[in-house]
Amino acid sequence: MKKNALIISVLLTIATIAWATERVWINQNNRISLGMPLSMADNITLSDDGTTVNFNFNNNAGTHSCSYSDIKNVTFGEKQNTVIIAFDGTDADVVNPYAFEGVEVSKNGGNITIASTNTEKLRYEILGTTTDGSVTISSNTDFTLILNGANITNSTGSAINITSSSVATIELKDGTTSTLVDGTSGANGCLYSKGALTFSGEGTINVTGNTKHAIASKKDIIINSGNINVLSAKSDGLHSGTTFVMNGGTVKTQSTGGDGIDGDEGTLEINNGTLDIEVATADTKGIKADDTITINGGNININMPADQGKAFKTKSSMTVNGGTITTVASGNVVVVDNDPSYCTIIKTDGDFFMTGGNIEITSTGEAGKGFSIDGNAKFTGGNVKVTVSGGGKTYTNTEGATDSYSATCIKVDGNLEIINGTFDLLSSGIGGKCISTDSDAIFGDATQGPTITAKTTGARFVEVQGTNEDNTDYANPKVIKADNNLTIHNGTLNISSTQNGGEGLESKNVMTINGGTIKINTVDDCINAANSIVINDGNLYCMATGNDAIDSNGTLIINGGTIFVSGANAPEGGFDCDMSNNFTITGGILIGIGGSNTTPATNNTQQATLIYSATLNQNQLFTITDNNGNHIISFLNPRTASSNGGNTPPGGGEGRPPGGGGGPGGSNGGTSILISTPEFVKGNSYKIYIDGAVTPGETFECITYKGTYSAGTLKTTTTLSTMVTNVR
Repeated sequence: MKKNALIISVLLTIATIAWATERVWINQNNRISLGMPLSMADNITLSDDGTTVNFNFNNNAGTHSCSYSDIKNVTFGEKQNTVIIAFDGTDADVVNPYAFEGVEVSKNGGNITIASTNTEKLRYEILGTTTDGSVTISSNTDFTLILNGANITNSTGSAINITSSSVATIELKDGTTSTLVDGTSGANGCLYSKGALTFSGEGTINVTGNTKHAIASKKDIIINSGNINVLSAKSDGLHSGTTFVMNGGTVKTQSTGGDGIDGDEGTLEINNGTLDIEVATADTKGIKADDTITINGGNININMPADQGKAFKTKSSMTVNGGTITTVASGNVVVVDNDPSYCTIIKTDGDFFMTGGNIEITSTGEAGKGFSIDGNAKFTGGNVKVTVSGGGKTYTNTEGATDSYSATCIKVDGNLEIINGTFDLLSSGIGGKCISTDSDAIFGDATQGPTITAKTTGARFVEVQGTNEDNTDYANPKVIKADNNLTIHNGTLNISSTQNGGEGLESKNVMTINGGTIKINTVDDCINAANSIVINDGNLYCMATGNDAIDSNGTLIINGGTIFVSGANAPEGGFDCDMSNNFTITGGILIGIGGSNTTPATNNTQQATLIYSATLNQNQLFTITDNNGNHIISFLNPRTASSNGGNTPPGGGEGRPPGGGGGPGGSNGGTSILISTPEFVKGNSYKIYIDGAVTPGETFECITYKGTYSAGTLKTTTTLSTMVTNVR
């Protein structure tokens, strides 16, 4: 009688309040509430034996039957558009408003399974805490999963496992913190999806991946907002199968056995947001993708204490258009099968491009690399600061020979173009290098150029010990080195190397300077080229304290520019070309001082040139006027150099120890001074002074020309009787 009364009451309620409500709620004793739209409900009947309640749908669309004893009560309410799972220890309350519209929710203790064939984009919300539970979702269509302070620990598998290929939007509810911890076996990720994952909201999620990845998708991972913290992972922090995109939010990964963020075989793109990544496991990566990596914005901080670690690694190319990248690395190189594996900040198997943004790199580990680019590299903007301080060492290479490795700020296997941008590079370890390319290096173009400050302070070290200095092989510090051609079109370069063996600009083939302002201070050669040096324009200041300022082992051709070079004592000097007939001057303002200077070829030189020997002290003014006293050119001597007298023999180039030779054309004592200027006219007479005072007309560094001179001590008057005149 009571059961019949219940059914009659429910029927009366349906008939009388249908106009004010939208759902019939079947609240079961198992803590699952099923929602039925009133538009679907026809009537409720009881089985003949009174044990089963039948909820009959309109238009003979079917019946939902359940045990009378399983029903706690039946209520009515407005439409609710979210499936809610509220964990409570080892159990959970479930509210399923779509129970009769294609969404089935079942549970076994704290393990919840959702299967949906509904064609709408539904919402699922998880809250509460379970100490041994999980959520498994399968959906035919895209859906949103809201984490509202959900704390899920699963001892045997994933905390959240999405088994369908639909896109799942993980909404981190504002102001809440959710925690996910998986078991130690059987999970691809603590939060795993067969389909794409998109993160939104302003809440926080803390994830621990005890089996494999912390967060993983077989397809894309897209982060629009939210705070994602990977506390630890046996493998990767975040792992996407196809594409990883970050548009906002924050991501922090630490204590990962694999990579921080792994784009796997797909692309990786960061447009905004903040990433804080720790690379603590040897031979792992902070941010990795087999396809392209693109950084358009955001703030990326990577701490890398791991040996062989890579902050960024791609098998393809990488582009930086914006954002700020800050990395600190202390990992060391490891020699594996006679092949060094370096701790590197940016490592690409393909090309690298930078158009904007900021990159700051600090590496303290042995032979650390800032950039290691296997393809070509091109910089057209942005700011780059690289400091590497780790030392170098010898090892036995794959061919069984003794080889060496050392720290390098920028290493490129292909061609390097630095067209624009600001670069601050320091390599302080022994044998260290700032910029090194195995092919061509190009700086600036016709309209723009970079600002580069590059310095090495580490000493050279012995690779193969010989019986004497000449046959001992050294690993020398290099500021900028190209194994093929090196061309400077434009820009401002401030280059220095403070130790023995350190060279400024080195080309293994042809070096061409078309413009820019270049200032070089070194111990070894400021500029060295194996085959040719051609200077067409630009402002060039070179100071070498232990070797030649400019040293060409082939031809030296100067067509223009304003050039001041100062080399060491004889037999070194300002301009050194192995053969006099290979040194040609056709234009420009040139001053070269040192122990000696190579005499230009008279038959090829088209601008009158004077070579003079003087006893000239540091900071002493040297001036040439025409015969009427009109100022031609002056320079304030930056250092004292001396000659051992006479012409010096042809010298060596790369690998020659300081003091190992200059080129023909020395002096009879004092400082050898080579001067050439368009103001000189063959056949005219000129006066040479020391001291006095000059009022600047036009200046570059210590050079003044087109000024006004107050005479000091007249040393000599000479006539430029030939295109190259030696004044004895």
